Amino acid sequence: MKQFLSIELVNKKAILKNTNIQIVGTAINSVVGLLATALMARYLGTIGFGKINLAMVYLSFSGIIAGMGYQTIIVREISKLKIWDEDIIRAILSGGIILRLLSVMAALLILSLYLLPLDYDIEFKLQILLMASVHFVDIANIFECIVRSKLRLKYVVYASIIFRLSHLLLIFSCVLLQLSLTYFIFTFLVAAIIKVAMAIQFSKKFIRFHFIFNWQWIRFLFRHSVLLGISGGLWIIYYRIDSLMLEFFMGIREVGLYNSAFRFIDYAYLLSGMLMASIFPLMAERYPGNPEGMRRIYQKTIDYTAIIGGALSIGILLASVPLIKFIFGSEYLPAVTTLRIFGFIPLLIFLNNAFGNMMVALELQGKPLLCMRSVGVLINVGLNLVCIPAFGYNGAAFATVATELSLLAVVIVIIGRKILFYPSLRNFFLMLALCSAVFAATLSSINPLVVAIGASVVFITMVAGVCRYDRSELLAAIFMKVRE
Repeated sequence: MKQFLSIELVNKKAILKNTNIQIVGTAINSVVGLLATALMARYLGTIGFGKINLAMVYLSFSGIIAGMGYQTIIVREISKLKIWDEDIIRAILSGGIILRLLSVMAALLILSLYLLPLDYDIEFKLQILLMASVHFVDIANIFECIVRSKLRLKYVVYASIIFRLSHLLLIFSCVLLQLSLTYFIFTFLVAAIIKVAMAIQFSKKFIRFHFIFNWQWIRFLFRHSVLLGISGGLWIIYYRIDSLMLEFFMGIREVGLYNSAFRFIDYAYLLSGMLMASIFPLMAERYPGNPEGMRRIYQKTIDYTAIIGGALSIGILLASVPLIKFIFGSEYLPAVTTLRIFGFIPLLIFLNNAFGNMMVALELQGKPLLCMRSVGVLINVGLNLVCIPAFGYNGAAFATVATELSLLAVVIVIIGRKILFYPSLRNFFLMLALCSAVFAATLSSINPLVVAIGASVVFITMVAGVCRYDRSELLAAIFMKVRE
């Protein structure tokens, strides 16, 4: 029993350590990333910024085929190994590299054929293909799976920070030299090369790689990844289709305005993903052998992600005007209302990301996840068809928030039927109520300072005395030393 509790405490400390490292890393990346985005947005203007964001949308869509969910399955399978067998790991990585290479080639071919009949000028089509060539570089990023499976996420953070700093320096150089949009897109490719070089170097701390062709592992990875890849593709369609629909209905300028608000939400997606990267391997190792441990970590994940997501949502709601004005400039002020609507997204995406990773850990990445994301795409596209023509980029933001909220109800039922357990959502409902009140207050004539002070006091009171989490356990994970 003591040994079991010791292991549990070690795991909590591992999650806490990795999460703290990633919070610091994400804070640095957010500041650096916003500086890079601000430089691009101010230099390129709403039209140029709209174009570079459209190129990134096509990068995401081609990534549906290029990625196919291979890396998530690789992390899961390496995490499940009871013994660190380097030959097996080399075979898994080799299989992943082969599959990624074939997938990237197919993705670039399909994208090229898709762009041919579109009414874009030749230069913009070539710029989109240049952006999509980042997928070739990202093949080598498969080595990051090693450090993720070993929960050495500080190396992932280091690589991410260097990537962001390099990208900022490259963008600053482009602005200083007054270069064209093509050079700005080229900076994404160069920064990606730097990041994967670091991933390869860090992986050498744990394994010396050489290629091993193993047909069984290739088949296994493809079979287990294909439905996850389709599900991920549906999520990307849901996540980025609004920009394409905005361009179709409203034009490229509206895409630029919309993405100035959406850029802040990107960091919520990033932070929630990094948090779950700490927890996912621990989820995977508990299933199916430790159902009680699985339920316990599931509940705790929901408790803490609701608080963290709620804090970020409140921060965005309160700071929407200065964020847009001082980072992007007065040209982008029409997007303030869009950012306020998006303010609900961090709370919702933290929960949905936790549920999504839980589904993969429970090996529900097949039809259940596919069905859930199909529903999400249908809801989001349907709402966008109605809301974008009527309300423009504000309508697109509303469609995203409404879809995220709808998906919560679906995923809780799917997981509950699998493990016969439904977690408490008390923290989520408390944070949702507070966010709704803050949103209404920001649209009213109440002094913004009064709103900020009131919201902060209520949030602190909720966390201190009303929200659900184990305070003694958290303190133990922070302060207690675990005997080896």
